[in-house]
Amino acid sequence: AAMEEVFLISRELEAALKKKVKIVCAQGGLKGQEVTIILWSLATVGAAMEEDLLEALQMHVVGTTPLLSPQSVSNCLWALATLGLAEHQLHPRLLPQLEERVLQCIERFKPQAVANTMWAMAYLGHMPRGDLFAAVEAQILATVDEYPPIAIANVLWSIATLQLSPSPELMAALERRALKTLPHFHPQTISNILWALATMSSSSSRAREEGGWEVD
Repeated sequence: AAMEEVFLISRELEAALKKKVKIVCAQGGLKGQEVTIILWSLATVGAAMEEDLLEALQMHVVGTTPLLSPQSVSNCLWALATLGLAEHQLHPRLLPQLEERVLQCIERFKPQAVANTMWAMAYLGHMPRGDLFAAVEAQILATVDEYPPIAIANVLWSIATLQLSPSPELMAALERRALKTLPHFHPQTISNILWALATMSSSSSRAREEGGWEVD
């Protein structure tokens, strides 16, 4: 009974906080970083997202995107994907503006932020701009020695899911890093990497059969 009471109070508090967020958003009283934290938190706890709340939070992000830190951009994209949203449910300017912000500060993205950004785009079914993927590749190559197993797996899974064309240099660097960190791989990491490599190999074979594989 005690546990049930705590759960009910938690639901009540969640509802009250979401109502307050709507009011504060309408008043313009939230900073961009605060909005991305709210989105991340709601996604993390699996909270239901009402349409008006989602719209208010998205509008706030759209209005403050140029001020977002790399971690905030990554958290925002991760939250949108984790909430199970489809691209058509998002504000039409949201993803383009977040992509532009990624380009502006990609050199300050840490490995997990890069991996989460790529994972989110793949999960949302959003094909990144060509110049964005090129910038992501460059950042991975510059910091590949810092990549943990889960980030390697997420990057490879994203590339395979979106059917992107990674450069040979990127694949070689990720392979070297995977071999070095192999003792720390968990079963899920192994399965995700094998699935990604098999999917990319299958796509490459089909491309060769149809007239060749081009690397962007």
